Amino acid sequence: MTEDLVSLVRRFQGGDIQAFEALVDRFSGPLSRFVGHLTPDRALAEDLLQGLWIKAWTHREALQDPAKIRSWLYRVAHREFLMHLRAQGEAPAGSEEMDELPGAEESPAELLVREEDAGKVMEGFHRLPAFQKEVVWLSVVEGIGHGEIARILGIPEGTCRSRLHHALARLQEDLKIR
Repeated sequence: MTEDLVSLVRRFQGGDIQAFEALVDRFSGPLSRFVGHLTPDRALAEDLLQGLWIKAWTHREALQDPAKIRSWLYRVAHREFLMHLRAQGEAPAGSEEMDELPGAEESPAELLVREEDAGKVMEGFHRLPAFQKEVVWLSVVEGIGHGEIARILGIPEGTCRSRLHHALARLQEDLKIR
């Protein structure tokens, strides 16, 4: 985390609208992609993103460590998505764990990055339950580590690792079948 970003976040926390706009510019792309991959409904994704920024502004004092702005924003996005699921009467998935899937010749990460399978991977990704999509997206696409993902989602790090393992194994199996 650069000192410039920390000072920008501190200005944002102090109510500086220009600092807020700079943070929106900096983080909207990754957050938009994250939210957009949680739901196929573009209008809903836009609403969730807008709700995220409103919550970020109104609860800016809640961020205790300015250096953790990225994690905090992803956490707000995650909560917005969960609130939507609850409003729709859908219990947030995530407490149930899948049985261990057998290993394969090629690692799940290798399968994810093979260019010729990109379309199939995205199709499989969209079939994953929301709680697995979040972990896969944050880890594989955003490159966020397990500890930070666990903090974003409010789950133990072991649960984060398990969800990622099961999601990647599921994608791997899906690629073998198709």
